[in-house]
Amino acid sequence: MPLYDFCCNTCKRTLERNVPYVRADRQTCEHCGAPLTRMLSAPRIKIGPTPDQVTAEVLGVPEKELPPGLKI
Repeated sequence: MPLYDFCCNTCKRTLERNVPYVRADRQTCEHCGAPLTRMLSAPRIKIGPTPDQVTAEVLGVPEKELPPGLKI
């Protein structure tokens, strides 16, 4: 389910909610009950080690020395 950022036009609170796409435009503020406006936000991108790098680290060997059966 997508994570959306919302802003309340009445009490000016901002919040994140996991809601289905079809219901994203019909959200209300939990504090004052006013309709929420969906905010434009950047996509969340995870930058981190690849699965092969994690496997190599766990086994204690360089990534290029992983046997072919262990590469993802």
